[in-house]
Amino acid sequence: MDRLPENPALRRVVARLYQTHLDARDQCLLDFRFAAAPTQAMLDACLEHCDIEVMGAHKSLLLAYVRREHPELVFSEYAGPRIDGLIRFFHFANTKTLAHFSRIGKALVAAGIPILLFKGAAMRVLRPELPRPMGDADILIPAERIGEATRIGEELGYLHCREESKHAVDFHTEKESAVDVHHSIFDPDRDYAAFHEGLFARATPVRAFGVDVLLPCREDLCFLVMANLTKNLREHTSLHSVFFSLED
Repeated sequence: MDRLPENPALRRVVARLYQTHLDARDQCLLDFRFAAAPTQAMLDACLEHCDIEVMGAHKSLLLAYVRREHPELVFSEYAGPRIDGLIRFFHFANTKTLAHFSRIGKALVAAGIPILLFKGAAMRVLRPELPRPMGDADILIPAERIGEATRIGEELGYLHCREESKHAVDFHTEKESAVDVHHSIFDPDRDYAAFHEGLFARATPVRAFGVDVLLPCREDLCFLVMANLTKNLREHTSLHSVFFSLED
């Protein structure tokens, strides 16, 4: 709260977001995680205020990142072993999601459909040593290929509810999410063709999880993260992922 913007209108908006979505414990965690030079005293104060069992795995994972980046900091006998296990847990928890992506992605590429990887799966490519929660893998394909992509997913045995979304087809099994195939970043109430073409044009070809994909440039990834963060705040969806939007 000490770093609120100077513009009065923006201050009110940001202050309202703080009051709605952050409590004192959350603020303490974020202040420590994003400190320029975290110290042992700051860690001790954070752990005294932030019980990792109460915060849960998603938020406590931020402390696991700190532990990986600052091995000189000493965690308590209570917090240390629990924190150590979180990166291993999320690394393996993502394995099934990425296996679904690999299967669907290979089939799309074989059909000549280009794939732009973004959100959690893109961050996994950029920082594989720091996995974060992933409900599914998000990709963007050219809008005119969505019918073909939907048919391919169906032939692979995946379920979907295409009619529930104007901008993506959510492939899933009966038990778990798999891949969100976006044909638009936003609900297509306007023509975003030029915007999408720019994303593809600025992207870099990489091989990820056995699939030839395109990775957005850093500026586009930043914009996509902020757009998703704004959507989550507006619609009150996936609020636990707000922390990882800031991390991204």
